[in-house]
Amino acid sequence: MVSKPSVYPQWASNDVQDPISQQFNVVEPPLEKKTDGWFLGEKPNRQWWNWFQRTVYDWILWLDQQQSQTVTTGAAGAGLFTTPNALITIKAVDLADPTKYYQATGIKLAGVAPQFAAGSVQSSGLALGVGTTSGNQPITGGANVVVTGTSSVIPT
Repeated sequence: MVSKPSVYPQWASNDVQDPISQQFNVVEPPLEKKTDGWFLGEKPNRQWWNWFQRTVYDWILWLDQQQSQTVTTGAAGAGLFTTPNALITIKAVDLADPTKYYQATGIKLAGVAPQFAAGSVQSSGLALGVGTTSGNQPITGGANVVVTGTSSVIPT
């Protein structure tokens, strides 16, 4: 597996106007160019190329942010769900006995402990402990439990 890069491909993140041509460095291409792409022998317009590279950079940052909303911890469940107003999932397994597991979907509202929908719970040998308003969610019933929690902010 390839290691996660440590450098983001930042490109044209500032809007700059050329002092000679008075053109801006980043311009979104028209729909026809975005749907048809470059033709044989065509040289990309610098403003359109800068727009593309900036957009790729923005998407990489967004995807990395989504990944950062996933926390893996031990049975104490410390810091699993610190993002308020988010849809959440929890998955846990006991490494000492992989037949013990827990999985559920729920919600984390501001100022409230994580709440899980009863119909979404799948478990064998592991159970939820008492969650906290700060977002901790312990799992009980195992010897060497690993817990993963994912938060996805609810759009307003």
